[in-house]
Amino acid sequence: MRLFFCVLMLVVCMNASSQPPEQIDKENTGGTQKQAASKKHGTKDEPIFVEILATEEDRVKTADEKTNREATLATNQEIAKFTGEVSGYTLALVCLGVLQAGIILFQVVLMSRQNKANKTIERAYVKMSHYSPGLNDISGTFWLYIEVKNHGNTPANVTDILIKPIILPNNEFLPTVPDYVRFRDEDTPKAFLVANDEFSFSELFKVPEQMPDIESGKLRLYLIGYVDYSDKFGDRHRAGYARMYKPEIDNRKGYSSDEAYSKRNNLIFVTQDGYNYDRECK
Repeated sequence: MRLFFCVLMLVVCMNASSQPPEQIDKENTGGTQKQAASKKHGTKDEPIFVEILATEEDRVKTADEKTNREATLATNQEIAKFTGEVSGYTLALVCLGVLQAGIILFQVVLMSRQNKANKTIERAYVKMSHYSPGLNDISGTFWLYIEVKNHGNTPANVTDILIKPIILPNNEFLPTVPDYVRFRDEDTPKAFLVANDEFSFSELFKVPEQMPDIESGKLRLYLIGYVDYSDKFGDRHRAGYARMYKPEIDNRKGYSSDEAYSKRNNLIFVTQDGYNYDRECK
């Protein structure tokens, strides 16, 4: 037995002595590297990841949160959609309101124009004119017979009348603004005239000193004036009157008969602006 044990120890020693040094170093180095690698686990270079498994309660809670988020998102989307629709309806209502306001304004303007047109058509129109032959000359004293007539469709109240002579050199025009200053205080005719109603009156003018120059054409004799009246709508108006005397028209030699001579008109219409008119008074 001792002999067997001795033989075994001898074999082991011989095997150890026969192993190369490089192999021994590699085995030692490998062991050292394994020990170093095992020491790096859990560090920054080789972190350890630990997976935490969710419990049943966590899974239920997570599912509920997901459901709530989805419900909240759906609600917000519905609110946004509803808000957009409301905004569209509001814009449509605003546009409709603007359109209605425009229509109402158009109707008001149209009614105003229609009312004005009706008043223009239906209101009174009062004018002054004179009877033939115009001025009846008796040595520088003129008689003028005047007619005032309502040519409109509704009644008129005549409130004032003026007629006056103006004498100017033959190379001068009437003033741009008519001179309606009265020569004397006098009562003027007043009347209520229905449609196509009229009245007449006479005026006397004396110009004996200027008569020779008027007949020769050195001076011109004008008759200017106006009639003031109000219509049934309560509006006040003034109608102008202006005529110029033409003495050559009174020459009997220019007419073939006494009848033609009697129908003469020695007062011609003045075409200068601002004298024959019909305008509203403020």
